[in-house]
Order: sequence, then structure tokens, then C-alpha cells
Amino acid sequence: MIICIPYVVPSYECHQRLTPCGCGLKNVEMNARIVNGENAIPYSWSMIVSLRYDCLDDGNISTHCCGGTILNDSYILTAAHCVETIDALSLSAGNVTIAAGIYRRSQQCQTIRKVDQLIIHPNWTRYTNGLRHDIAILHLTEPLDLDTNLLITRTCLPSRLNSTNDITNYPPSNISLVVIGWGFLGCFNCTTPDIIQQATLLSMHYNHSTCATSINHIKTQFCAGVYEGGKGPCIGDSGGPILRWIGNRWEQVGIVSYAMYGCALANYSTVFTRIAAYNDWIESILTGYSTSTITTIDSTITSTTTDATPSTTYHCEKQNVSCGCSLMDVSFPQSRIIGGHEAKMFSWSMVVSLFSRSSNEHFCGGSVLNNYYILTSARCVENQPVSDMLVLAAIHNRSDMTWPHNRRGIEHIYFHPNYTSSFGGYLNDIAILRLSYSLNLETNLFITRTCLPQINSTDDFTNYPPTDIKLAVIGWGRIHSNASNLANNLQQAQIYSFDNNDPTCYLQIIDPKKQFCAGIADGIRDVCTGIRKMNFYK
Repeated sequence: MIICIPYVVPSYECHQRLTPCGCGLKNVEMNARIVNGENAIPYSWSMIVSLRYDCLDDGNISTHCCGGTILNDSYILTAAHCVETIDALSLSAGNVTIAAGIYRRSQQCQTIRKVDQLIIHPNWTRYTNGLRHDIAILHLTEPLDLDTNLLITRTCLPSRLNSTNDITNYPPSNISLVVIGWGFLGCFNCTTPDIIQQATLLSMHYNHSTCATSINHIKTQFCAGVYEGGKGPCIGDSGGPILRWIGNRWEQVGIVSYAMYGCALANYSTVFTRIAAYNDWIESILTGYSTSTITTIDSTITSTTTDATPSTTYHCEKQNVSCGCSLMDVSFPQSRIIGGHEAKMFSWSMVVSLFSRSSNEHFCGGSVLNNYYILTSARCVENQPVSDMLVLAAIHNRSDMTWPHNRRGIEHIYFHPNYTSSFGGYLNDIAILRLSYSLNLETNLFITRTCLPQINSTDDFTNYPPTDIKLAVIGWGRIHSNASNLANNLQQAQIYSFDNNDPTCYLQIIDPKKQFCAGIADGIRDVCTGIRKMNFYK
């Protein structure tokens, strides 16, 4: 006698109205017999979003690029590698969006929100160092309506764990997890599904052979997969969640990060960012950034209030040094904010604004050499009549005219004798302005001298600043070339010096003895019109 026992598809009962997070509109059902994943029940994964922008460089800003999850009405959790190449121009143009409350990518009824800020973990290492700290948070221009829209819900994060050992072992090994997304259906199947897919994976101990060959940092990463391969996330699933059922809701334990040599191969498990290691960082972003203080996208400046956000402060005793120190310490948030952000008032007291009397506008920056001289770019002033220019010192808002005693006229412009202008690649692009009268540095606490490098030989200054060191660039310029307005308040951004032979540098540089390149290799930040005299500080 043969007795047929019907197969029962597991269902996870979840009450969305009784749980603040981790429950979809419909219950999740998993068919364990499907090896390569399956279509999810419509609206059972209401915490996932589709991140969309022109990631294929084909002009389509509606391309699904990565997944993400809803942290609250204004913030989305995703992977750093999903967003690190997005530039400020795409943000300000509204070309980066998320789609929430969807089951099919093509469905007509979608909740679309624009992204106006990307916050990448400060220790994100990229591909060259194991994709460590592969986590980022996106800020939305308009909040999601979580209270009335039943198709969207918050993701649940793990509870705070007290010890490093507890964090390193969460999630536990050999438990079932579910990964979801709209990624490719296979390593050699570049079809992107319209319907969200789900697959059950097994969490693996970091010493297991299939994990040890893939993982780079056990404190912040973990592995999951199936031992025989053929099942797991693929391209397009990055940034999306892997979740654990904890009895009455789904808890997101990880973010899809990377897989070695392809998708779901045998002997290589997928690596996920371990969310339990980032509770403090996530909380600092959600509590430290007030959505009411973020400027609108029209201003093109990602200026935020960061008092409660972890920051790196550069302490400087102005009374003990002769240059390079301001009344207030410089402070940079410990997160990469795309496009830069507003500087602390009076933290860059060596910077001045060059102001046109005729247009009544700031047009370039400069720095204080001493009481009578200002350093700037020759191209800034080559077509400016001396009588039309003013130097405005000790200002934060470029429109602030309330401190007349910090304005100076200009008596003379000294151009470098070998300045070549635009036809010669702007070689020797440097000029010094002689002021009409002293800045009174000895008595004015709001103005200070800039420090200049002390380099002895030609070889030394050709390699100065050294490659790949952190620099600060500051000014009131436009954040991107298509912006219509300058920043009102002084902005700052941290960038890096490039090797002269770097592909992003050597095509632009004319004379490496007299010029160098700096920025972010993925193009996230650089300087733009209005900061032609670029104030770089090490």
C-alpha cells in the first residue's frame, strides 16, 4: 500500500495591524520544493522597495538597479555599493527614486518617492578591500504614508546586542532565512523578473568552507546559501533584505552585498552585511538628521543639522598657531553625504568671498595670506576690473553685508607671469590680490591666515599632496554644473587626492608639476562653478 501525504506549503501568519514592522499585507508562503526561488505572494513583502536610476548608462532613469527596505517614512536602507556612483546632479534632477508598495515592477499603482540624500557608512571600503561596511541610508524628499497605506510597512531590525561575540554570531548558523528581490534569475540568465522573487537559504558559520572562501570581515558580514549552489541572490538583488521569521514577524538580519565569481555558485556562498553590527550607526542617522532641516532639492545643497550625528572634529588652538586655525573647530559627519554639506560657522576663517560690485554677486573664493594679500585663481580675476571687486572676509552666508568692517577693496592684481589662460590649459593658474587696507588679523578673531606647504625640492612638490589622502574643499559654489543658484552658506566636502596617472586624472591634467587632481573616484563629489579658486586643505 502506498500512502500519499499531501505537501503543505508553510505559511507565516503575520498581523500587520498588530505589529509595527516586518509584516506585509498578505502572509508569506514558501514552497521549499522550488530550488531556484519562486514568485512571492502579492504584497507579502511590503517592506521592500525598488531603487531606480540610470545605472546602465542608457538614459533610462526608471531602471531597477537594487533593492532596499523601509526604515521609517523618510529613510531607506540599502547597500553602499548600490549608490556610491550616484552623483549630485542625478539627485538634484530628481533622477534617483524608490518604488514602494509594489509586487510587480511594471504595475501601474506604485508609490514613487525621489531621493535627495545618500548617506554612506564612513568606513565603506569598496571592492578593493572586501566591500566591508556595505551599508547606506537614503533620505526621501517626501515621507511615505505608513499610517494609511497598507501596501507599505517598515522593516524590523535586530534588537541591540551587547557583546562582539553576540553580534558576530547573529544570525545563528544553520537557520532558515529568506532573501527577496527582483534580481536576475540566474548566473547565465540575464532576465529580470517582473514579479518579486523569494528563496529560502541557510545561514552558514564563517568557518565553513563555502563561507571562508568568500567572507572578508566576520564581525560585519555573514554568509548564507545552499551547499550545492544554484540558489541565492543575483544582480539586481543587491541592497535588498535577507530576513528571519521570529514567530510573529519578519526580522531583517542582513543586506545583500556580494557573491564570489557569480551568482549562487557551488562552493561559494553569498555574503551579506550583518545588520546587528550597525544598530548604533543606523540609529544615529535616524535620530540625528531632522527632516525639517534638510534643504529642498531646488537649492542643490545637502545641508543638514548634524548635532546628534557622530562626527570627526579637528581641534585647533588658534591662539597657539600662526595660521590654519579658526575661531571654531572644523567638524565633518562620519558619513559620506553626497554633494557636501554646510560648514560650521567660523570654522574656515581663512576663506574669503570675491564679490562683484556690478552684479552684486559672489563669483569666486580665495584665502588670506596676510593682512594685505589674498591668494586665488588667476582665471577667477583675469576679466574682472579691479574697481569692481570686493573681498568679503569672516562671512558664512555670502549675502551677509552686515559686517562692513570686514570688506576690502583691491588695489592691484598680481598674475603669475606664465599664466596661460584657457588656451594653454590654465597652467600657473594662480594670482595674488593686494588689498586697499589691512585686515587687522591681530585684533579680528574671525579672520586668520591660511597655511602654505613648506616643500624644498622639485621632486617633493611634484608628489605633494601625496596620493589618496583626505582633503577638504570649501566654498559657496554650485554643487553641479546645471544648478541655477550658488550656495548661500559656506559648504565643505571631504575628497581624496589622485595619483597623476589615475585614469580620472591624467586625461585632464596638463602639467603634473604644477597641477594635481582630487575628488571621489566614483564622481560623487568635486568642485564646481563659483569655487574656481579651490580651497583644498589637508
